[in-house]
This record gives sequence, structure tokens and C-alpha cells, in this order.
Amino acid sequence: MCKARFDKLVPASRPFIIELKSTRDGSPYAFNKDVHKLGYDMQAAFYCWGVKTITGDEPLHLFLGVENVGPYAPFWATLDDMALQVGASDFRRCLDAYAQCVATDDWPGYGEEVRKISLPGYITREQETPFL
Repeated sequence: MCKARFDKLVPASRPFIIELKSTRDGSPYAFNKDVHKLGYDMQAAFYCWGVKTITGDEPLHLFLGVENVGPYAPFWATLDDMALQVGASDFRRCLDAYAQCVATDDWPGYGEEVRKISLPGYITREQETPFL
């Protein structure tokens, strides 16, 4: 029921997982924000759990990051224990929610009604200003 598609699993006395990630800004502050915002912490914890479940060995998880704008600097990064714990908690919560949906056949969503969408105020206010 669960599957993973990490970029590379290197079998060794302690296996390690390598994930290639692109980012606009590879600085520690910017990439650290991206890790949680994009769910990389949850993904890393899930991958580590899967490898340990299958092999019995605790893997090391590494990001190989590459900036997708100049200077295109590459970097290596790994998550600390707290980041992996947060990711594990998040993926467990998601798996539990999925199991609940399967068990009850109740799949929450946005409903079936048609919603009317308005543009944000900052856009419509700009249109009210005539060109000079």
C-alpha cells in the first residue's frame, strides 16, 4: 500500500538515501524553510521508515541540492533528529487519516457546489485607477 521513489538508495553497512532537490536559493535559511513547506521532512522520514522496515538498518538520508538559478551552486544537507521526528509525526498523521477514509468511505473535500471566485482586492483596486 505504501511506495517510495527516492532518487538513489546506496546499500552499505549503513544504507543511505540520496534525494536530488532543486531550489532557487540553497542558503541554509532558505532551503530549511523549503524543507517543511514542501514536505521534504515528511518524505525523508517516510523513506527512512520504509528502508528500515525492509532492511532492518537505520539509513542515513541526504539531500543533494542544486540551485536552479545562478550561480547554480550544489550543496549537501541532512535533517537533524527534530526535523525527522516532525516529518515522522506528519506522515503518520497522514497515513492514519487515509486509513480512516478507507475504513469509513468518507473522503473529505471541498464539496460539490459551484463556488464563485473573485479576484483579490489588490488586483481589482489597480483596475479602478484610470490611466493618465
